Amino acid sequence: MMKIILSWSKVNPAFIATLTSHLIQLTLLSSLLLLANPVRSQVSENVTEPEFQEESGQFSTNIVCGFTPPAGYVAVAYRAEFSCPGSGINATVYQLPSNGLQICGFTPPAGYVAVSYRSTSACYTNSSSFGANNSTIIQTPINGLQICGLNSPSGFVPVAYRSESGCSTNTSPLGATNSTVIQTPTNGLLMCGLNPPPGYVISFSTYSSSCVTNNITTNPNAIVINATTPPPSDGGGQVKIPKPICPPEGCPKLSY
Repeated sequence: MMKIILSWSKVNPAFIATLTSHLIQLTLLSSLLLLANPVRSQVSENVTEPEFQEESGQFSTNIVCGFTPPAGYVAVAYRAEFSCPGSGINATVYQLPSNGLQICGFTPPAGYVAVSYRSTSACYTNSSSFGANNSTIIQTPINGLQICGLNSPSGFVPVAYRSESGCSTNTSPLGATNSTVIQTPTNGLLMCGLNPPPGYVISFSTYSSSCVTNNITTNPNAIVINATTPPPSDGGGQVKIPKPICPPEGCPKLSY
């Protein structure tokens, strides 16, 4: 120990000062580097790097092999799945129906009607024609809704027929009547056709240009309906006669 101390005492003081200065500079540089770049080994033990995941919801979980969704669900896309038998597009993405949903095919589920037909790549199958309509926008029926097709849903009657480009299918003739405006039946309503709905009778039949289909003129082609139950009283013993809803050309004179 005495030899080491004596040897160190013989070192040039200038060399000791220079060495001390270099040690201080190295210490400061190391501190700055640690502040700018924290040690990752201490962080990686507690943090899991995020992994890419497919969009959550029906597109990551609701898939069935084949082209038939489970009961109560509708198909919203077709795709190729390695886990399903067959090659090419062999599986269906499905979800519960809702207003405004675009489904594959042209058949709305129970309680819904078609309001538009469209073409989407999501609904292509192995035999699909490129660009052809293959999907449907669905909606629950409400008064005044224009639906695709000429058949009114249960509880509604047709009040007008129209030609709508959004309701054309791949086989629809150009300009064909292909949509219907629907309404719930009420006293005095003028509806298309000659068959009143259950619980109503014909007050009179007439012609309405709104009820023409495919430019075929049939007279009469519409009726005004009234309920089979007695009409309500105005409170003074007088029966209120319902006012019919007439076409633009007017209603014929009524006789009660």
